[in-house]
Amino acid sequence: MNRSASDSTRSWRLRFVLGAALMIVLNLLPFWATWGAHGTDGLERVGFPLSFLERGGISEQQAFYRAWLVTDLVIVLIAAKVFADVTHGGFKATIHRLRTWGTPN
Repeated sequence: MNRSASDSTRSWRLRFVLGAALMIVLNLLPFWATWGAHGTDGLERVGFPLSFLERGGISEQQAFYRAWLVTDLVIVLIAAKVFADVTHGGFKATIHRLRTWGTPN
């Protein structure tokens, strides 16, 4: 593998990790917004777009939804891949090539 391909792969992986980190922060936003609500009649929630953990309420209930967590992780991976592809430049080049397909140079 030549050096430029290795650098390109490393750059894509970095962008993938950044996209995943962004999605993890988005998953924690509901928790930060509802912090301390379990001591009242509110619910603390974790997860975006699916809330896979809820805790609180008057009866101090706790609910964990494993299927929603797995689905949320799949959404994180897909969003991170899309983020990496769009920001890496390969997506833009492909769209440009498709838009100009069949036109003379």
